Amino acid sequence: MPHEARQLASTFIGNLQASAPAVGASADQWINLRDGTFERAYWVTRELLVSLLPLQAFRACVGKLAAAPRSKRNRAVLRCHNPFIGIVDGEREFELVRVVSRAAVLEEVTASLGEEPEPS
Repeated sequence: MPHEARQLASTFIGNLQASAPAVGASADQWINLRDGTFERAYWVTRELLVSLLPLQAFRACVGKLAAAPRSKRNRAVLRCHNPFIGIVDGEREFELVRVVSRAAVLEEVTASLGEEPEPS
């Protein structure tokens, strides 16, 4: 799973950087980082993310649920089907708090279920 996270980040960065500014782009939209690598020089917006990321990336988040019980947070994460789930502040606003591994949450939940006593 760390490979998948690295791959997503690398793809995102690769889409922001280029060996030359995009054709038709104004000079203030790109900056020269080093050794001829240029990077987009404007704010990351939802429109930019929509153009760079697959639609499923926008369904891979849950609200922070800071005051909610752990079980409620776990259920929200497990309802998502992506390997990594973004925990965002507020209702679907793009202010990322952290990213969790769905598999790790699933392992934690199943381990706790295995420790529950059987009914008599």
